[in-house]
Amino acid sequence: MIFRLFAALVALLALPNSSQAFDPGDVFDRYFTQWGLAKGAASYGSAEKIGDAGAVFKDITLGEGSDSTRIETLTLEDVATEGAGGFLIGKSVLGKVTKEQSDFEGRKIVVTVDVATASGVRLLAPLSQEPMVSRKMPMIFEAGPVNVTIDGIPAMNLTAIRTQNAFDAVGENIVFTMDAPDINLDFTSASPKLKGQMAALGFEKLQIDVSMKGSWNPSSGRVVLEEYRFSEANSGALLLSLSLDGYDAKTVSAMRQFSERQANLGAANGEAKQEAGKEFIGLLRGIKLTALELQFEDRSITRKLLTIQAEATGAKPDELAPVFAGMAGDFTSALLGEAFGRQLVATLGEFLANPGKISLSANPKEPVAVTEIVEAWLNSPNALVALLNAKVAASR
Repeated sequence: MIFRLFAALVALLALPNSSQAFDPGDVFDRYFTQWGLAKGAASYGSAEKIGDAGAVFKDITLGEGSDSTRIETLTLEDVATEGAGGFLIGKSVLGKVTKEQSDFEGRKIVVTVDVATASGVRLLAPLSQEPMVSRKMPMIFEAGPVNVTIDGIPAMNLTAIRTQNAFDAVGENIVFTMDAPDINLDFTSASPKLKGQMAALGFEKLQIDVSMKGSWNPSSGRVVLEEYRFSEANSGALLLSLSLDGYDAKTVSAMRQFSERQANLGAANGEAKQEAGKEFIGLLRGIKLTALELQFEDRSITRKLLTIQAEATGAKPDELAPVFAGMAGDFTSALLGEAFGRQLVATLGEFLANPGKISLSANPKEPVAVTEIVEAWLNSPNALVALLNAKVAASR
C-alpha cells in the first residue's frame, strides 16, 4: 500500500503558485483525483483549515468492503491551486493509514502505516496546459513503520522508509532521480510458517535499496529510464532500463482524462466498457518501445534455492541446474520458438552453474508500438523474438 501511495505522489510535478481562494473540499478532491480516483470516491468526516493555505482532514475512507483504505488524518500545508486541476503542496502528512484487501486465496491482508510524510510535493493536472518551469523540484518522502498481517497473524514489519526524489528541468528534458536506501523488512514477529520459510533461506530480515534515474521530454515524448535498481544486500539485484518514444505531454493528459472517465464508469454496461477499452488501446498506439533490458545480479539466492530443492529431492544442486534450464527451455520453445528456447537453455544453464548476471534484452531495429507487442503476444508469440530482436545473456 505504501509503495502505491508513494508512486502516486512522486509521479507528478510542479505548477506555479496561484492566489486562488483556499477551499478545503476542492483541495481534498484535487489531492485524491491525482491518485486516479473519481471525484467523490474519497470521503472525509471533518475538515479544519490551518491558516490561509492548509487543512487537516479526519476519518478519510477510500473504497469499501474487502478492498478499502482508511486514513485517520491527512494534513496538507502550503497549498496552492492552479486552473482546473493544478495543485502544489509544501508538505503532506498521512496519519495512520490502514489498507485492507483479500488475496486470491480469500485471506484478509491488512497493511498499516503509522505515518507518512512528504515534503516539497508537487501535484498537477494536466501537464499539457502549462509550460515547463525551470527550477529544481526536490521531494523527501518518509513513512513507517509498516506492519502487515494475514488473517490477523503478523506477517512482516517494514521499518521506516526514507526516499529522496528530484525533478530538474534541464533544457527541454525533465531529469528525475529517486533514492531509497536502507529499507529493512523484518520477519522476527512473523508467523512460525513464514519465519521458517525465511530462515530456510538464511534470512531474519531483508535489507533493501531502491534507486532510479532517467529523463523525459514532454514535447517529443522521449522517455529514457537509465536504471531502476531494486536490490537486497544478501540476495541479489534486479535492474531495469528502457526507452520509449511517443509518451508526450498530450498523451499523458489524455491518459489522465481517460482514467477519470474510467473511474466514473463504475458498474457501466459492457458496451461502455468495451468502448473504453478501444479508447485506451488508441492512446497506446503512439507509444513505441525503442530498447529494454532486464538484468538480475545474483548475490547468493540462486545457490540457496537450488540447495533447498536438492535437499528436498535427494539430488545435488549441480545436478538440478541443467534440469531446471531444460524445463525452462522446453516451455520457451513451445511459446517463443525453438531457436530462442535453445538460447535460453544454454544461457540459463551457464547462469545456474555459476551464478553471476543474467539478462533479457530487446533492441528492435525500428521502434515498435506497444499495441503491436501486445497483439503479437496474444496472437503470435513466436513472432515476438524477431519483432523485438530479443536476446538472453549470462556473464560473471
